[in-house]
Amino acid sequence: MLEELSNAYGPSGFEGPVRVIVRRELTPLADRIETDGFGSLIAVLGRNADAPRVMIAAHMDELGMIVKHVTGKRLREVSDAGRMADQGLINQRSCDSHAQGRGPRRHRSENSARDGG
Repeated sequence: MLEELSNAYGPSGFEGPVRVIVRRELTPLADRIETDGFGSLIAVLGRNADAPRVMIAAHMDELGMIVKHVTGKRLREVSDAGRMADQGLINQRSCDSHAQGRGPRRHRSENSARDGG
């Protein structure tokens, strides 16, 4: 499951594939599972009303970038969608997705974090 979650496509605003996996894994354990208007997944275990309430929270999204320009050498100039440290992006795997609905393409970057400087 950890490998499946790590490889699931889920930048901010597009966490659907991650949500599907988490829902599938929580379904046998929870009495009720809901998704709120923000896309948060809420699993409720209501077996014992006298038990203390515990909340476990986690992000389902991953770091995302917006490609601003692609050069003739297929280098990508990007801007971040959220905040992230540039040095954390060096030689990391990336995934391209398209607004037209085509699925993500994953590849490992041969370049440094930001092609445009």
